[in-house]
Amino acid sequence: MFITFTFGISINSIIWSGLYKYPTAEIKITSPATVTSPYTEIESESETEKEPVSATSDNETATVKDVTGTTTTITLDSYNAEEYQLQLHDSLLPLSNKNVNITTTTAFAKIFRGGFCNQYIMFIGVMLLAHDQRSNQIIEQSIRWKDTHATEISIEHNKLFDVVHWNSNFPNLPRLAMYDEKIHTEMIIKPSTNITIEGKVYNASYLNTWNVEDPVLNAKLPRAIGPSYHTVNYHYQRFSKILQYRNGASAQRGEPENYAMYKLIHQAFRPHPELQVMVDKVVNDLRSSTTEGGTGTYAVLHARIEPDMDVHPMCEDKKVRNVTDIIDAMYAHYPEPPVSRVLIMFNRNILEAEAQKDGDKDNSVHQMAVHNLKVINEAVQSGLWGGKVEMVEAGSRMVEEVSVNPFYKHFSNIVGGIVNFFVAIQADLFIGTEVSTYTTMVINSRFYRELRQNYFYRPEGLYCAIPEDRNVPHQFVC
Repeated sequence: MFITFTFGISINSIIWSGLYKYPTAEIKITSPATVTSPYTEIESESETEKEPVSATSDNETATVKDVTGTTTTITLDSYNAEEYQLQLHDSLLPLSNKNVNITTTTAFAKIFRGGFCNQYIMFIGVMLLAHDQRSNQIIEQSIRWKDTHATEISIEHNKLFDVVHWNSNFPNLPRLAMYDEKIHTEMIIKPSTNITIEGKVYNASYLNTWNVEDPVLNAKLPRAIGPSYHTVNYHYQRFSKILQYRNGASAQRGEPENYAMYKLIHQAFRPHPELQVMVDKVVNDLRSSTTEGGTGTYAVLHARIEPDMDVHPMCEDKKVRNVTDIIDAMYAHYPEPPVSRVLIMFNRNILEAEAQKDGDKDNSVHQMAVHNLKVINEAVQSGLWGGKVEMVEAGSRMVEEVSVNPFYKHFSNIVGGIVNFFVAIQADLFIGTEVSTYTTMVINSRFYRELRQNYFYRPEGLYCAIPEDRNVPHQFVC
């Protein structure tokens, strides 16, 4: 049975990037592996041994397709955490002086902030900045993601994303390396955030300090990058402005600076393998056929129709506030159903909070929230295209449905955002709004994987996000 889950996290938190590229040959794994947690677990006095955590509870299989349309059968519990942890340890070992100049190793001086989309933009900015400064290693513990609008705790990068795969792209991308006090003598990294979950204590992140004055100017082992949040955001925005220029009349002049690296970042950025298991389970459910013997397909609709977007002053000519108009635009563009399911992404909590307010009966924003909530509820109940297509909701609660890992359940806000993002990238069809950075990041990640079925909804109808004759990604301008 397909799991329906509600969406209750910040708008930007639903973003994720990077697409798991499945092998092109059919594989069947029949012997599930017992897996353990991918995070650091601290031994407590009351605990004598650690219990392994299984990624899945049974031998479920999934039929998935890569970008070429090749079908692959996988076992959803094929991830082996113990094996991956060994690979992760080896991958994070700092390169020696013989292989890399240690003075080109850097560390990010800040903690990511904002919703998942804004943090991903900062991550890209860090990589572009490191590249511009000829840095080929970045201290992995300095890349910390924040569980915004939930626990507000920072989480070490390797607990959320696939570092082994990322580092396999070195030297084309800066590699991530673990801190070594004997090498990185001007930096001090210590565990900073211990949390107790279900009676066990875990370390989620680290505290980073330097023992030199003004490390951005003076530190060498490692160098400090990112004296302010504006620094990394600037590098991303500067690159984006070049993309905007190239999208115009000058697109024929060739690829902009750092374009190849930007493209590779989107391809190399994957969720942690255990999170990928969650993505696989959700995608498998979405692709399960609604008719006996059939093959299911799914679309993702990012409906950015919450009240905060209603009053947002930018790009008024591109906004669609009424979800009925969005659905009608889909019907006009696709008279017959293009997919068997539609996964809608929106913030139900925000919409319901506005709809339940008293005393705002004459407020247009309030009235629109009431209307949109009613239409979405009806669509989830009765379906689209006359009931031929099932509509389901995305949300952070699905992490609690598909994961048995207490660490990921505890941080279901950011984890849900990551999983939802990768589910959106793997969709057969994606529809969103160019007013949203989330839509832009999903579409660009899909663009680099030759997934061109991407549309913006506009007042005049659906609009192809990146035409077939364009060779650069979409630039967010709102």
